[in-house]
Amino acid sequence: MRSVPQLLYFPQWQGTGPTAAVCSGAHSLRAAFAEVSTLEVPLTEAALTARHGIGGYQPLVDQFAATTALLAQQQPGRLLLLAGDCAAEIAPVAYFNQRYDGQLTVLWLDAHADLNTPASSPSGHFHGMPLRLLLEGEFTGTAFRVEAPLRPGQVLFAGLRDTDPAEDNFIAAHGLPVYADAATAPALVLAALRRQPPANLYIHLDLDVLNPNHFPALQCPVAGGFEPTELAALLRELLASCHVVGLSLTETMAATLAELAPIAPILAVYGEWLANDLCEPAVL
Repeated sequence: MRSVPQLLYFPQWQGTGPTAAVCSGAHSLRAAFAEVSTLEVPLTEAALTARHGIGGYQPLVDQFAATTALLAQQQPGRLLLLAGDCAAEIAPVAYFNQRYDGQLTVLWLDAHADLNTPASSPSGHFHGMPLRLLLEGEFTGTAFRVEAPLRPGQVLFAGLRDTDPAEDNFIAAHGLPVYADAATAPALVLAALRRQPPANLYIHLDLDVLNPNHFPALQCPVAGGFEPTELAALLRELLASCHVVGLSLTETMAATLAELAPIAPILAVYGEWLANDLCEPAVL
């Protein structure tokens, strides 16, 4: 029998720089699931001083350590992460990769690759670096390390359409599959997962994978992308056909529930998964 998912609320915002707008967005996401009991990662008051090429280094290190410890203590079998910035993903993805001994596939639904290093990042904002850290295992000279790094073959992108040169080079060098076009990505993602059915699937969802014309409350909007109903349909198919161990919602600036109204179809799918109402996965 599958475990009922736990909800992790982690309103980290320091990875986006000096603005805390995504913290408010995480609070709105939490309000959308107000009746669900929650694990929460407290935010620290450390200053946003840059160190090792990473803005807000100390609070990010402290919060990463706190999340890692919380997951080790609670040992969730499945998890929904409601977060501010994308760097909140590092501890949950690393936890599941270790828990399942590398038998994890990560679908990165994001307009951005998040594959920069502190040296290559144009901004020093940590929310552009989490997937690179998860793949490399550490950033030399920093306190950021994961015990079970991902292999390139565990990652695929959908909706990716805004990358930096260093990220393009990394994607090409490691052969990471990219399904960029929103019209064809759902079928291509499902086909890829049928070719190599994942034992366990983690779905990272940065809401900027959506078309900002349909959902404007985004930290880093990029032209194009999925419509909410299209993405909800893909998520529903994945949840019905794969053993999904983790889902996330990140990077919105929605200050109220009303501003989340355009993503109601996505929130409904997540709500069903939390309630454990979706059927057991069938074979892809």
